[in-house]
Amino acid sequence: MEIRMQFDELCRMLSDYVQVGYMEAVRAYEPTRDRVRQTEVKAWLKFMHADMELFRKLEKRGDIKARRIGKAVNSPLYYSKREIKQAMASVGMLRTVNDYGHPTRQPNATQRD
Repeated sequence: MEIRMQFDELCRMLSDYVQVGYMEAVRAYEPTRDRVRQTEVKAWLKFMHADMELFRKLEKRGDIKARRIGKAVNSPLYYSKREIKQAMASVGMLRTVNDYGHPTRQPNATQRD
């Protein structure tokens, strides 16, 4: 299968995965910087220019999971920033591959003789 895509789409995908790699390194060396509280996730997603609706869908599917830090029932729930970014980047790549990989849905496709 041959996939052709716009250069800016390729750059966006590479940038997303570079960010995921950076976040993985941060998580390894400073685990507390990888966490975002459940109450702060909406603001963080807005800062990252991410879609809250997509976040909710990924959370419902189990691709993104909140974890409780502490043993008390009222301990705060935290999400992994890397996990969120990785799940969203994967969805973005799948959308791009599906859009460009399907001959009738190629954006700006040129006809061949």
